[in-house]
Amino acid sequence: MNRPAVTVLMPVYNAARYLPEALESILSQSFQDFELLVINDGSTDESREIMEACNDSRLRIVDTPNRGATASLRLGLRLARAPYVARMDADDVALPHRLAVQKAVMDAHPEVVVCHSRVDRIDDTGRVVESKYGDLRNDTETKWALLWHNAIFHPTVMLRVRVLRKNRLNYRRGTVIAQDYELWSRVAMVGKFYMIAEVLLQYRLHDDKISRPESAAGQHEVISRLIRENLARYDVDIDTETAREIAVASGSTHYDVNRWPYKNIPEQLSALVSRVEPRFSAFQGVTATDLRHEQSRLFAQWARSLGQNYRKAALKLLVQALRRRPGFLIQRRCWAILASVTLPQSWMKKLERGQRGLPAPQCEGQARP
Repeated sequence: MNRPAVTVLMPVYNAARYLPEALESILSQSFQDFELLVINDGSTDESREIMEACNDSRLRIVDTPNRGATASLRLGLRLARAPYVARMDADDVALPHRLAVQKAVMDAHPEVVVCHSRVDRIDDTGRVVESKYGDLRNDTETKWALLWHNAIFHPTVMLRVRVLRKNRLNYRRGTVIAQDYELWSRVAMVGKFYMIAEVLLQYRLHDDKISRPESAAGQHEVISRLIRENLARYDVDIDTETAREIAVASGSTHYDVNRWPYKNIPEQLSALVSRVEPRFSAFQGVTATDLRHEQSRLFAQWARSLGQNYRKAALKLLVQALRRRPGFLIQRRCWAILASVTLPQSWMKKLERGQRGLPAPQCEGQARP
């Protein structure tokens, strides 16, 4: 049997409602030299029957007892026969040219280990609710962002299998939440990222993807631990509570960033960035100039998070954002953050009811590898 050029890895667990559309979006790709490896994680609905009805030789189904997404992903990476693995979720929709675009990028840039893209966010009916979602970042900016939060949409990635296997990289065993973020954090130490500016996937939002209160607490603990591990790789140690506050302030949890009781970070964030920056720059072979844009974006996010209740600290963070990127001053988002820092909360509720739901600011231009 000829080895395919791409393995599309799709874990499936009771996904019958959206699975037909997800399967069709892959099997009708403009690029055809792939295998669709489905790990059926003990589904009890009609998922298995839907897959069998496809009757396509490129579809390869592996049935397992229900062990969770991480176990399915670990198995899928081990079983993949192609040099590239493209991730796909059973409730999302790949655009017809997705595989062609990503394979071309991987072929042209052998140093890239993870290629990913922006998304259109759709509701359960397939209606686009947010277009071109995702900040554009080059490799350096992505690695800096990953220190503090997950900057990559998991279902959009294409992975270079050879590098993963050479460095014994796979999803961490036993990780239930943020298994992708944990893997990207380790990949950042051995390879490069490439973000494609165009949308290649429709990411579906529905009730099953929204964390319940009990899982939100678990997610918070995992993200906090990963932030501590990320900084420790650059010999910067922080305590657990500081990491918990950074996780919330960076927008990595389902908690309201404006209502969290920040006790440690309001006066520590600038100093913490100053500690991390030289170590990160030396290891990654970059300069402070290369980090200015992403640092500005991060300081702006933190200022927005702290603005309602920690105004003095938030104003200092906004100044740090402007020092790194003076052009940020003319953007509407800067003035919205400034208003949230300086105006009384009662005014903000009247003037900017929708402000908390705004996405992070977009980086201009095509991301570079």
